[in-house]
Amino acid sequence: MKLMFNSLGSLGATEICESVPIVLSNYQTPSPNAYSTSPVSTLVGDKIVMYGQAGTAHTIGGDLYRFEIDSQGNVSDYTKVFDAVSVNKVWRRPYPIYKNGKVYLFCTLKDATDPLNLRRMYLFESTDGEVGKAFTNSLISTGITANTGEFAFGKPITLSDGSILMAWYSFDNIGVHYSTNVMKYDANMNFVATYEIYSGAAYNNETAILEIKSGTLLAISRREDNHTLQQSISTDNGVTWSAYQLMNLVNGFISNVDMIVNDSGTVDIIYFTREDGKMLLSLDNNPDTIIANPLGYNAGKLLYTSPFGYIQGYGGIIEKCAGNYFVSFQMETALGQASPTFTYYSWGNFSAL
Repeated sequence: MKLMFNSLGSLGATEICESVPIVLSNYQTPSPNAYSTSPVSTLVGDKIVMYGQAGTAHTIGGDLYRFEIDSQGNVSDYTKVFDAVSVNKVWRRPYPIYKNGKVYLFCTLKDATDPLNLRRMYLFESTDGEVGKAFTNSLISTGITANTGEFAFGKPITLSDGSILMAWYSFDNIGVHYSTNVMKYDANMNFVATYEIYSGAAYNNETAILEIKSGTLLAISRREDNHTLQQSISTDNGVTWSAYQLMNLVNGFISNVDMIVNDSGTVDIIYFTREDGKMLLSLDNNPDTIIANPLGYNAGKLLYTSPFGYIQGYGGIIEKCAGNYFVSFQMETALGQASPTFTYYSWGNFSAL
């Protein structure tokens, strides 16, 4: 299936929930050489809300923005949420969660001036309810001390009991020890504990978590050192986790994933192969099958190939309404962290795949 690019505001009257095959459109931050990375899509009423990071490079800029996408796919209400702390201390990877009439925003602060390339996680609470444009200056406890190399690239999820899990990983910056973890909050956003998924020499990172049935969680991590996807299972709401197991959704230099339980109760996963710029979807995976057999995922179907030939990832997928999906991802226009990076999004059904 070939997806088409459309410029901002030229999408006509097609509704996001209209049952049509998915068509790609794109959004570019308005400032020169800016980029918006790690898009996270949230359905708020009939709108899609996204938070992104803008700047001229991964280590310069770093303002955080919020914007909305209406039912016709048009971007609106583009609002700066946070300024960068400085040109070398930048906000990265904002992840919102809506809870108790408020927005809670997880994000990482990267300090390029620190000799250990320090990254620390922060959690902010909105002061304007579910609007999510204004946040407290004070930090909510993440339960994490000032260890070096902390990341918060996973997405927060709400479990069926109302508690919150947020995935994160850390490294010692000399390449000999890595860990993947989850932090847990109760239904009132009080910090509970941090639980370990993995600790060791393998470079597992950027973990997605999904409650695939009550009390049973699926975690999928990208492993950097051998370019694979690995899964772990928890049957006690994230307190303990099984050893990582290799998945069959592998095709070269893999990126992180996003996943949902769809309207039919099966699992859909979006993932990317970075060296050839392909976006794939593994659809309608039976939860019991993939728990029992990590090599039993349905084969990925090609949704899109980057016109630049490489580097796309940090995708998001939500089911806007039954059988109709909203997909977003980032794409770099050249190889390397200093290249302009833009957010793209699309919606529709997957009937033509």
